[in-house]
Amino acid sequence: MTNPVDSVMIDFPTTKVSGCSVIREDGTYLAVINSRCGYRKIRQTAEHELDHIENDDFGKEDADQIERSAHEK
Repeated sequence: MTNPVDSVMIDFPTTKVSGCSVIREDGTYLAVINSRCGYRKIRQTAEHELDHIENDDFGKEDADQIERSAHEK
């Protein structure tokens, strides 16, 4: 991973989404984690989002395929 990654925990309105990550205009990444989730889910989500960053999933088009691939690990 060459670009810096910041993370933040936010109280999402629901636990249906445990987190997401984005690439910023300056090339750095932001992983957003849902603080309503339990400790294990928070940890799993953080690892999942880092996997997206390490796999350079931001340049890919099919989000459904990206998630299927990520969950096959």
